Amino acid sequence: MRVLLPSTPRVSDPSPRAPARSLGTWCRVGLLALLVSLPSAPGWAEGVGVVKTAEISIFDRAVKAFEKELGGSVHEASLDSDRGRWPKVSEQLKKKEVDVWVPLGPLALEMTSQANTEQPVVFMMVFNPAKSLPASSKNVAGVTMRVSVDVQLEEIRRLLPDRKKVGVIHDPTIATSAADVARAREIAPGLGLEVLVKSIGDSTELGSALNGLLADGIDVLWLVVDRTVTPPRDSRPFEFITETTGKAGVPIVGYAPRLAKAGALLALGPDYDDIGAQAAEIVTQVQAGTAPADIGVQNARKFALSVNQKVAKTLGITLAKKDLADAEIFN
Repeated sequence: MRVLLPSTPRVSDPSPRAPARSLGTWCRVGLLALLVSLPSAPGWAEGVGVVKTAEISIFDRAVKAFEKELGGSVHEASLDSDRGRWPKVSEQLKKKEVDVWVPLGPLALEMTSQANTEQPVVFMMVFNPAKSLPASSKNVAGVTMRVSVDVQLEEIRRLLPDRKKVGVIHDPTIATSAADVARAREIAPGLGLEVLVKSIGDSTELGSALNGLLADGIDVLWLVVDRTVTPPRDSRPFEFITETTGKAGVPIVGYAPRLAKAGALLALGPDYDDIGAQAAEIVTQVQAGTAPADIGVQNARKFALSVNQKVAKTLGITLAKKDLADAEIFN
């Protein structure tokens, strides 16, 4: 970049009203004027307020990557899973002159989006954002914790090439899982897979649905994010699933590391670090003038593989060493 400095006054014609300035003085004046006039560097945050639903390690990973990618004034607060803390948290961040709000987790998204009808909201670390958003939300964008169905089925095909019949159980009244199942049915033939589906209305129907799939000869059970099938605060349905499929010799592919740790063979979960970087890129776009509604909701663009080696050994399944190199391993 060329920097044009003010001309140095000619010695032969000094101003009678002010002493002549040295070249060094004029350089400093010109440089200061240039710095004042320059726009903020891309990615440099101005008053970004991060609101965490709770202090959770995966949230911390996402926030750390977010701050690294974005830089600038990032201020954090936590609701500690208590909606009653919102007034205090909100006031704390407003004092920091926050102009973009970044909630992590469903409770933080709910409270932040309801309270901020004018300022932009860019969320992350939420499976189903629609549940937490008011119907009139127009200033919200963000990154879910969901890995696209296309990626999941492609990885099932690649990691378990001999498993062609994929079974899935879901509650069709849950829009997100219904959309996942519809997409899976659409793309499965092109991947050489067959998707067999059982629908349930509540957890009491889980047993008959799973036994029906096993009777149909599925050789892998794929779990979609569905609170009826795998309730977030009730481990009993998943324990039943792992016990039943284990006896049948059928592996489970889940959507989060905790499921692999608890008995699924594999989990294709989001890359928490990259979610933070992805959300930071959206904030940068918003601060540059793009409306959140024009960006919308994005799935996680990268996934992380988790493997339960004990389950693999029990089922007699051997995964390629190259696939295990970057995987999170549970024994």
